[in-house]
Amino acid sequence: MTAERQNRTAALQRAVIRGTAANHVATIASLATGFVLTPILVHELGAEQFGLWALVGSIIAYGRLLDLGMASALTKYVAEYRATGWLDRLRALIATALVLYVALCGITIAAAGLLVWSLPVDEWLPTREVSVHWLLFLTGCSVAVSIPSAASGAVLRGLHRSDAASWLSTAGLVLWIAAVAGILAAGGGIVAIVAAQIPVTILTQLLSVFVIDRLAPELRFARARPNAALFRTVTAYSWSMFLVNVAGRLQARTDEIVVCAVLSVAAVTPYAIARRLSGVAHLATTQFVRVLLPVASELSSATDRGHLQDLFLVSTRLTLAMFAPLGCILALLAGPLLEAWVGESFADAAAVVVVLTIASLFDAFLMPAGAILQGMNRHRPLAIMAVASGVTNLALSVVLASQLGIMGVAVGTLIPTVFECTVMVMPYAMRVVGITPKQLVMQAIWPALVPTIPMAIALYALERAVRPTSLPTVASLALAGMLVYAAAYLRLGASPLELAACRNAMGGILRRFADIRGDATVKAA
Repeated sequence: MTAERQNRTAALQRAVIRGTAANHVATIASLATGFVLTPILVHELGAEQFGLWALVGSIIAYGRLLDLGMASALTKYVAEYRATGWLDRLRALIATALVLYVALCGITIAAAGLLVWSLPVDEWLPTREVSVHWLLFLTGCSVAVSIPSAASGAVLRGLHRSDAASWLSTAGLVLWIAAVAGILAAGGGIVAIVAAQIPVTILTQLLSVFVIDRLAPELRFARARPNAALFRTVTAYSWSMFLVNVAGRLQARTDEIVVCAVLSVAAVTPYAIARRLSGVAHLATTQFVRVLLPVASELSSATDRGHLQDLFLVSTRLTLAMFAPLGCILALLAGPLLEAWVGESFADAAAVVVVLTIASLFDAFLMPAGAILQGMNRHRPLAIMAVASGVTNLALSVVLASQLGIMGVAVGTLIPTVFECTVMVMPYAMRVVGITPKQLVMQAIWPALVPTIPMAIALYALERAVRPTSLPTVASLALAGMLVYAAAYLRLGASPLELAACRNAMGGILRRFADIRGDATVKAA
């Protein structure tokens, strides 16, 4: 391996580690916020308004589809053009995307006003305390403002600075928490909470532009001119990503709408809580996968097939290793966790948590493959696969909801997700990258999942012995289970590089601890 290639590999490894660490910090902050706010909002707003809040979240998630997949295109081409030194083309690309984003923002606000004020939405979602017209219009404005905001995060990820994007996301989260706290203290409701998202998004975006200018002053994209040829480049890549994103929303964000339509608004609350809890493990793994697209794009531009194969296997193993212990905890402790978190009345949703957690496992399994295929510009078949899975999910959820209630909606999500992963996406990705089934099983699946066996046994025994009824007790059992998994993974599944990284990390912690004790001894003397 040449010195240049070694330097590039080391730089990419540092970018992945730095970005993943920062993403997980942001994820922990987001999860902690949701964990604390959910029971507060349930009790402050009531089941009806909280159900509307869950529906607003689904609408916002769908509204972000108006990004049209351009964020992924930006991330890919920023990484590729910067690696090849095409800075003029890169500046023009970002300027072109910004023009499209601003146009979409204006169209979205106009469409939201036209639709909300011309349709009988109060009859569709009758409520005694909330103006649904204003709620939905402000939701549309929030979506519109968030569309151009996607550009800054995409550019930062393309620059291999996912860490900066994560810190900015965390800053926006802190601002929003402060706004929600003030609104609830003043006696405000869901309409004010939704409205608060608009100025928070604008402030975060202004801060993002400042950070990009400091990290990459050579871009100077504010002075570049849009380019029609690059418009075609962006849309040629983004249309299939748009379809993938649409399918993802059908799978992840349609369920609450189905529950509301087939069952009731009140039934949305237990399902939304179960889905949020089951999504914890998926959210944690997503933050790692998000750094893979620019890395795969850069490696693909250099036709580095060997490194792409290593990236595929290692990222799949690490994704499963991140998901498996969290998923095991959610599956085995769902009942006590729900009871301690939001109250005994929601404990019956534990079975829904288990089904949705299994569905999330298969979805997480295919995410590294999808990110790498996007970086290679071989993702178009994924669009067809994803849309077929999403439509099937919607149809099954509608049919099963009337027979099985909210459990039917969960099963309607599980079945197409498993089929999409095992029958469509993974076989295609393995063929494109050049990975055999034996390699996938022995180097990715087996090392990550086998350690869940002793973990599950330990958790089951502890849960039977302790019978947890409070959050600290549940957290203690979860920590014990995580330690069992970590020990088993390091013994059975970790690579030599991972073992060396753990030894170095532990050595650094011990040295730091020794230094602190030494300083304390000197001061005492």
